[in-house]
Amino acid sequence: MKKLAFAIACFSLQSVSAGKSEPLAGNDLLSACKEKGDMAQSGFCIGYLIGVVEGLRFGATVPIFAAQTGSTVKEVGDMADNLLGF
Repeated sequence: MKKLAFAIACFSLQSVSAGKSEPLAGNDLLSACKEKGDMAQSGFCIGYLIGVVEGLRFGATVPIFAAQTGSTVKEVGDMADNLLGF
Protein backbone atom coordinates (compact mmCIF):
# COMPACT_ATOMS: atom_id res chain seq x y z
CA MET A 1 0.00 0.00 0.00
CA LYS A 2 2.87 2.38 0.78
CA LYS A 3 4.42 1.66 -2.61
CA LEU A 4 1.16 2.49 -4.33
CA ALA A 5 0.82 5.77 -2.45
CA PHE A 6 4.43 6.62 -3.29
CA ALA A 7 3.87 5.83 -6.99
CA ILE A 8 0.75 8.00 -7.10
CA ALA A 9 2.57 10.85 -5.36
CA CYS A 10 5.45 10.63 -7.86
CA PHE A 11 3.03 10.58 -10.77
CA SER A 12 1.19 13.60 -9.39
CA LEU A 13 4.41 15.58 -9.02
CA GLN A 14 5.49 14.77 -12.57
CA SER A 15 2.20 15.94 -14.02
CA VAL A 16 2.59 19.46 -12.62
CA SER A 17 3.51 21.85 -15.39
CA ALA A 18 4.45 25.52 -15.31
CA GLY A 19 3.54 26.02 -18.98
CA LYS A 20 0.25 27.43 -20.13
CA SER A 21 -1.98 25.61 -22.52
CA GLU A 22 -5.39 26.22 -23.94
CA PRO A 23 -8.02 23.52 -24.02
CA LEU A 24 -8.64 21.98 -27.39
CA ALA A 25 -12.13 22.66 -28.70
CA GLY A 26 -13.95 19.72 -30.21
CA ASN A 27 -14.41 21.56 -33.52
CA ASP A 28 -10.64 22.17 -33.72
CA LEU A 29 -9.96 18.47 -33.25
CA LEU A 30 -12.60 17.61 -35.84
CA SER A 31 -11.00 20.01 -38.33
CA ALA A 32 -7.58 18.47 -37.76
CA CYS A 33 -8.96 14.96 -38.19
CA LYS A 34 -10.81 15.85 -41.41
CA GLU A 35 -7.78 17.56 -43.00
CA LYS A 36 -6.64 15.50 -45.98
CA GLY A 37 -3.08 15.62 -47.26
CA ASP A 38 -1.65 17.57 -44.30
CA MET A 39 0.61 15.13 -42.48
CA ALA A 40 1.07 17.45 -39.49
CA GLN A 41 -2.68 17.75 -38.89
CA SER A 42 -3.21 14.01 -39.42
CA GLY A 43 -0.39 13.22 -36.99
CA PHE A 44 -1.83 15.63 -34.44
CA CYS A 45 -5.26 14.01 -34.73
CA ILE A 46 -3.95 10.47 -34.39
CA GLY A 47 -1.61 11.41 -31.54
CA TYR A 48 -4.33 13.23 -29.64
CA LEU A 49 -6.77 10.33 -29.94
CA ILE A 50 -4.12 7.79 -28.93
CA GLY A 51 -3.31 9.97 -25.93
CA VAL A 52 -6.96 10.00 -24.87
CA VAL A 53 -7.25 6.23 -25.13
CA GLU A 54 -3.96 5.62 -23.31
CA GLY A 55 -4.93 8.12 -20.66
CA LEU A 56 -8.13 6.18 -20.04
CA ARG A 57 -6.35 2.84 -20.11
CA PHE A 58 -3.15 3.59 -18.22
CA GLY A 59 -4.20 6.50 -16.05
CA ALA A 60 -3.82 6.64 -12.32
CA THR A 61 -7.30 5.21 -11.87
CA VAL A 62 -6.10 1.66 -12.60
CA PRO A 63 -3.81 1.30 -9.55
CA ILE A 64 -6.27 3.21 -7.34
CA PHE A 65 -9.16 0.98 -8.39
CA ALA A 66 -6.98 -2.10 -7.90
CA ALA A 67 -6.09 -0.99 -4.38
CA GLN A 68 -9.71 -0.28 -3.47
CA THR A 69 -11.18 -3.49 -4.85
CA GLY A 70 -8.41 -5.89 -3.92
CA SER A 71 -7.93 -6.79 -7.59
CA THR A 72 -4.52 -6.98 -9.18
CA VAL A 73 -3.45 -4.24 -11.56
CA LYS A 74 -3.52 -6.83 -14.37
CA GLU A 75 -7.14 -7.75 -13.57
CA VAL A 76 -8.14 -4.09 -13.58
CA GLY A 77 -6.21 -3.57 -16.82
CA ASP A 78 -8.06 -6.49 -18.38
CA MET A 79 -11.38 -4.98 -17.27
CA ALA A 80 -10.36 -1.64 -18.80
CA ASP A 81 -9.38 -3.37 -22.06
CA ASN A 82 -12.75 -5.11 -22.12
CA LEU A 83 -14.59 -1.87 -21.42
CA LEU A 84 -12.67 0.01 -24.12
CA GLY A 85 -13.06 -2.83 -26.63
CA PHE A 86 -9.42 -3.93 -26.91
